[in-house]
Amino acid sequence: MKKVIPLLIISLLLVGQAYSKPAFGLRLGLNSANATHGPDENDYQSDSKAGLILGGAFEAAISKNGNRTIRIEASYVQKGWQDSGELFGVGISGKADIDEFVFTPAVIFRLSDAKTIPYILVGADVGFTMKAKATVDVGGLEGTADIPDWEGTDAGLDLGVGLLFPSGEGEFLTELRFSIGMTDMYPGDDWDPTTNNVEFILGYNFTVPK
Repeated sequence: MKKVIPLLIISLLLVGQAYSKPAFGLRLGLNSANATHGPDENDYQSDSKAGLILGGAFEAAISKNGNRTIRIEASYVQKGWQDSGELFGVGISGKADIDEFVFTPAVIFRLSDAKTIPYILVGADVGFTMKAKATVDVGGLEGTADIPDWEGTDAGLDLGVGLLFPSGEGEFLTELRFSIGMTDMYPGDDWDPTTNNVEFILGYNFTVPK
């Protein structure tokens, strides 16, 4: 919660500076998820895992010309990773399924007023764990179980680029975003995983925030 409260305060301050009513929108995307491991990473090969992103957002201008906006998203995000390696000469493979409800405040810098508008996103995110399960295959024997002591809150930084396509009173968007985890999700162990995600997002704002 110590990491959540500052983000909430910053978001409220930015919203308080808005020059317009917020534009509400929907988001749908794909997530290429992985994790950075600690000292044991040389024993296993970690690979990315595909996941779904589904959520909504509101966005409002925080500059008079509307080129700088604050966007706040709430999304269901499937994270995790895949592993492979050996233990005592026996092949091991598995995956981690991590589902989170993610709250993302970000500042959007719109770089032009043309019909197609490029933009840059700079923000942060806080994820609340909804599910943390591991599936392991050892020599053909498979089992699934909850990951014990997995952290309930995940904080990270977000950087992204995108394009906006005004359409009627609203606008479509397409975005490529990098989410860099800053939280050790398994404290007290040498494993030290942090979540990392490459996200491709499509969306629509029902009005233009300016």
